[in-house]
Amino acid sequence: MFSNQPNRPYVAETAVVGSVPGDAHSHTRPGGRAMTFSGGQIVTKIQIELPDATAQAADEAGLLTPLALDRLLTDALKRRRAADALLSIAGRVADAGIPPMPMEEIDAEVKAVRAERRRRAAGD
Repeated sequence: MFSNQPNRPYVAETAVVGSVPGDAHSHTRPGGRAMTFSGGQIVTKIQIELPDATAQAADEAGLLTPLALDRLLTDALKRRRAADALLSIAGRVADAGIPPMPMEEIDAEVKAVRAERRRRAAGD
């Protein structure tokens, strides 16, 4: 999976999306990225450079598999979209004259939501 050359970071090549059973064929996109069509799903092969310690730790933790990378990237994209959505309404909140919530009130709301989620997960 890695090419380890002295004084160079590890280079890993992996697919972002796991393969799907079925006929597969591929071609190269402009810019040199490989794109595979497999079972109706497009799979892009990427190459990343990481510091040796990061690459070794991530590999040992199983984080450099296609499935793990897909989950990590999907979660990061969800968080970014949520943050963008929150920031997009900040101006409207300020324009509406809504006072900021004290940190204690925010903490109480977060705790209440988490408690409700735990209650639901327990089947109550």
